[in-house]
Amino acid sequence: MHDVPLTAYTEDGLSLIASKIGVPKLLDTYTATMCADSWGRSSYARALIEVQAGAELKRSVTVAIPSLDGNGYSKVEVKIEYDWEPLRCSSCCVFGHDDNSCPKNPQVNMGGDTEK
Repeated sequence: MHDVPLTAYTEDGLSLIASKIGVPKLLDTYTATMCADSWGRSSYARALIEVQAGAELKRSVTVAIPSLDGNGYSKVEVKIEYDWEPLRCSSCCVFGHDDNSCPKNPQVNMGGDTEK
């Protein structure tokens, strides 16, 4: 997660942002230590988040940050980056293969015949 507002850079805040992506499982050790010790923050926060295979991976989420005076809020876009993205088929909505190698899609031979 990039561009996380300072006010949201806590375990609860990062968990809330992560819940807009999927099911938060844990924060990486470095990120959790920064949240617990309040000694600073990195330019990003790392978290393990379980996502649904049928859903598109989000590239950003918008969060509302309350203003310091308590009157209103401001919207902030947090950019999402993934360390690794598995092959994902848009036909089956499962991980492990892409559209070209989907067993549900017929394969066309050079001779024009189709195979299953």
